[in-house]
Amino acid sequence: MRMPVDNFYTDWNGTAGYGYGDVTSYGRHDGVDINDNGAGNSDLGKPLYAIAKGKIVGIHKHTGTGNFGNHFFEMIEGAWGVRYVHYSHCLELYVTEGQEVNEGFKVALVGNSGTTYAHCHFAIKKKANGMDTVANTKDQLDDAWEDPIAFVEKYLTPVIQEPMAVITQKELDQIISDRDKNWNLYQEEIKRSDEVSVKFDNLNIEYNNYKTTHPDVPNIEPEP
Repeated sequence: MRMPVDNFYTDWNGTAGYGYGDVTSYGRHDGVDINDNGAGNSDLGKPLYAIAKGKIVGIHKHTGTGNFGNHFFEMIEGAWGVRYVHYSHCLELYVTEGQEVNEGFKVALVGNSGTTYAHCHFAIKKKANGMDTVANTKDQLDDAWEDPIAFVEKYLTPVIQEPMAVITQKELDQIISDRDKNWNLYQEEIKRSDEVSVKFDNLNIEYNNYKTTHPDVPNIEPEP
């Protein structure tokens, strides 16, 4: 399982709009309004992904404002039982009713259909009680919905990391010994190289001095 957007914890938030259970004009907010960390319509057109493998069981497209706009439900089954994932206010939908999708499939784009500012109304239903149904009371909310962020976090696909290599103290001591030995060899090679350079410079000086006292000596050109 995954969040409906990439980089949710760094690039997005669930606090700029209504949160789960907030009091609204009609009753209780049944989902979380996911916005990116910009303002206004900065997230308009950004991709939305399926949180888990499932099947698209309903699509509605509304015009005007004060509704869910372009929205759909995906039914998912797993350790949690059966749940209905709700994405609302979409700009574009990339799914059709009856389509099966895998986790991470790009299902829609963030939009502002049915509302003023772009965001994704993200909700999780525990039962099928109608695509456009809202929670008028706290009891209705508790009966048919649950906090979508907490739900996803509970079942997030763990990041598998390679186990760290375990070495013994003897192996570590040998590694350190080899490192020191190689370092000493390196220093010895540098010393030899410096000695050769000094000898070459001295020979060059002697040759130049000899040419000064013996101008008839031809120049020695290196072979090509």
